[in-house]
Amino acid sequence: MEQKNRLPLLLFETGDKKFLIEINNVEEIIPYQEITRLPNSVPIIKGIINFRGEIIGVYDLGKILPLSQKSSGNNRIIVVKINNEKFGILADYIYKVIYVPKENISFEESEFKRGTANINGEKIDIININKIISLGG
Repeated sequence: MEQKNRLPLLLFETGDKKFLIEINNVEEIIPYQEITRLPNSVPIIKGIINFRGEIIGVYDLGKILPLSQKSSGNNRIIVVKINNEKFGILADYIYKVIYVPKENISFEESEFKRGTANINGEKIDIININKIISLGG
């Protein structure tokens, strides 16, 4: 199957749920590091980290979506870049990059999702990064 007919997506898990992010929005995946909490910040922002000399905010999907909290010990931070703005998203587990045929994706935007991909019969939400970042103010 031709690459242009497939969308590259990063498959990861947060809480008790799997999610997808379009790989072209992912700058890097880094190991979990100490996150500095900001006083009076919104609960969805876990805090800030130093990413290669740049201070970026880290979002907690578990606070945005009703997810159970768990820590696998393999926690990572997905550094995402949108319009020259970088931020992190907490992930409990990173699976892999997958190439999903476009016919297996239904693009129906809702509050925090861009669409849903059908992967081997499992429906997995594709996160709408623009909506997530707009929550942080």
